[in-house]
Amino acid sequence: LGIIGVDRNRICFGQLSSAEGTRFVELAESFTKSIKELGALGTEIKEDKEDLKFRLEAVKAAVEGEKLRWVIGKKTEFMGIGNKYGEMFTRHEMDRLLDGLIMDEVAVREIQLLLQERPLSVKQISERLKIPSNRVLSYIAGLRRKGVVGLERVDGTSPLYGLQEQGF
Repeated sequence: LGIIGVDRNRICFGQLSSAEGTRFVELAESFTKSIKELGALGTEIKEDKEDLKFRLEAVKAAVEGEKLRWVIGKKTEFMGIGNKYGEMFTRHEMDRLLDGLIMDEVAVREIQLLLQERPLSVKQISERLKIPSNRVLSYIAGLRRKGVVGLERVDGTSPLYGLQEQGF
């Protein structure tokens, strides 16, 4: 959520056993209090409700995607046992990897959501998402290789890209 400007304190994760009812109540009350202090969703960012909804939809799609789930599932293994080459990662390295991966996945999902509406050029996507056009072009190239995005038409000198049948 921090990537799209929403306060990270809007999510709380705690692992409890079923015997810890009192602790659960304490966590729930504490979380409820912090949410009330934060106020309505979106008050901490300077975007309209539609833009916030769009970005939350992209985050949801990214989190539900196979790539992020796989890497998060392997985090403990990579830090404890290592990868298939025996390389072990520190918490800092894993956090940096995850941050970059999440940013990329959210950007890719935002691009896909935009292209659901209509074909767009790299420049149009870049301006709408406030992402440098070289990064947008890189994401588009990756989506084209996967067959998710294709060239719809050329408008003047600008190629317009659209989603292929499979979409997400």
